[in-house]
Amino acid sequence: IRLQSAISAAVPLERLEKSVIDVNVLIIQSDGSDLAACVTAAILALADAGIELYDLVSCCSVAVVRKRNGACGSGSEKWVCLVDPTEEEKLASKGMVTLAMLPNWKEVSYWDQSGRISKEITQEAIELCRDGCATMHKFMRQCLIDSNND
Repeated sequence: IRLQSAISAAVPLERLEKSVIDVNVLIIQSDGSDLAACVTAAILALADAGIELYDLVSCCSVAVVRKRNGACGSGSEKWVCLVDPTEEEKLASKGMVTLAMLPNWKEVSYWDQSGRISKEITQEAIELCRDGCATMHKFMRQCLIDSNND
């Protein structure tokens, strides 16, 4: 359901009225940020298969973990935001933010937040996710261009 929610905004379903698109993802090994990797793999597979898309969906996760020296946020608690966290970092985190978006449209297709995070740190995590999505989008586009040139 989360994968479908993240990528369905990119597919013009009204043009595919009598079609079925099955996307199956098998995770062989995991070390965190599974949804982001699955969204990337699924949307690149759809694009490579010639399915018309409004935009490539890119996805990014951020974990908020306790920091000993220096940090993001304010107050007595010191926290740091980690982009693309490992499973260990996820388990040690106070909270997680995952964002999938269509970068060219600046439209969010999926957002998930877990844990109790202050408004300021949540805003910082969302900005990091947006930056991560924009960066990932550039790599995804280049990957498709390179695969068509071969």
